[in-house]
Parts: sequence; structure tokens; C-alpha cells
Amino acid sequence: MIHNLIALYSTRLAFPYRREPNSTCSCKPEIDPVCVREGPYQYTYSNKCVFQCAQENKKDLVLLYEGSCCSARYCNMFEQPVCSEGQMYQTVCEFEERQCIEFKLFKNHISMDSSQEKCSCTAPCPTEWNPVCDKKGQTHANFCTFLNSKCYHKNQLNESLEVDYSGVCCEDMCSAGQTSLTVCDSEGNTHTDICSFYIAKCRQMRRGIGKKRLQIAGVGPCKPKNPFFRSFDYFVNRSVNYSQTNTNRVV
Repeated sequence: MIHNLIALYSTRLAFPYRREPNSTCSCKPEIDPVCVREGPYQYTYSNKCVFQCAQENKKDLVLLYEGSCCSARYCNMFEQPVCSEGQMYQTVCEFEERQCIEFKLFKNHISMDSSQEKCSCTAPCPTEWNPVCDKKGQTHANFCTFLNSKCYHKNQLNESLEVDYSGVCCEDMCSAGQTSLTVCDSEGNTHTDICSFYIAKCRQMRRGIGKKRLQIAGVGPCKPKNPFFRSFDYFVNRSVNYSQTNTNRVV
């Protein structure tokens, strides 16, 4: 989703951290918005003068078009793919954003059209909540919306998409990194925080893996079975895997 920021009209208030002490830049408090790109983000400035003042200290600012930046509205999980001139969009929100940009940049009007062969991934789906999680960690409202997404990935992205398990994706349960409490689970896996442990436990239950449910065995990293393996060598994070020791696995 595109991020938007409405720049304040007063130069003094808008750029307290950008404006140089000897700057003569001054803008009228008028609303004639322009859309500007700064790196991967887009911002709406109140007028072109405010944008030009910002360029004094932000040389990488690029003027995209006149008018407020096109921003995708929130789309719920029941939205289905739409098609326009042979191009598929995963949701109507994504299409509306592209429609806005096409008009502002090229004065080109595009409309939805699902009659072409390329637009085969737009099957209507019931608005029932029976979620499934795909192997990319994305939750779908029901199996029908998943099939539309699978079709989209195959036709537009040349990627395969499969169901991992029924229910909401475990990744949606909490945000990893909220706590720094390292724990060791009952299978010898070290987790850098409580959230990553509960995600692992959730996955195990949803996938039907293991005879026993995962439990917290203790606070801190799992202790190695090899007494000659020094403690600071097994204090690990998610990006490191000490599988070669056959004593600890890191999730």
C-alpha cells in the first residue's frame, strides 16, 4: 500500500529539519497538491512550491504528477481478482489504484473487463469465513478465494501456490520480536522470543505433526548434549542453524 503524507502549508512547520538557516524559500498556504516519490514511498505535498523547497535538502525527490497520490483503499479478504485489458489485479483495490495512476500520468481511462482468456481467475466466491493458509503464509477467507489466488499466481507470476493447512495462518497470531525472552521447547528447538515459539506450536498442531504437543521446556537457549560445546556457541538467533551438531535446532 502506498504511504501518503500531506505536507503542511507553512514552510516553517513543514520543514523544521530540512530548511537551512539562510534559506529564502517561502510558499503561499494554497492547496494545489502534487505527488512526489522519495525512494520506495510516495507523498502528497500541498503544492509545487512546497515540493521545490523540500528539494533543497532532499535531492532524490521526484515529481510524479499533479494531484494527490493515488492510494489503494483497504480491501477485505473476500475481494476477488479483476481484469483490465488483459492485465489481472489481485483485488479491485489494486485495480482502482492503477486506474487512478493511469489517468493522472497519461490521461488514460482503463476499465474492468473479464471477457478475455487471460482473465480466467475471477470466479465469484461466497462470503463465508472458512479460512485456509497457503505455503507463502497468506490467509485466504475460504478455499474459493484461495483458488482464485492460485490461478493468479500461475497465470500472472508463473508461481505455484498450495494450501499449507486449514485455518488462519499462524504468522497472523502475533508479531515476532515483541519480546526478547529466549525459550527452549520440548523438542530441543531454541526460539528467540515467545511469539516464535507459539507460531511453531501452532504450525505443528495445524499440520498434524508430532505425537506430543510442543511445550516450553525452559527459559533461555537449549543446552547442548555435548558438554564440550561452549555455552556462547549455542546462543543463537533465527538466522543460524547448528544442525551439524545434532544437538540443537533453531526455528
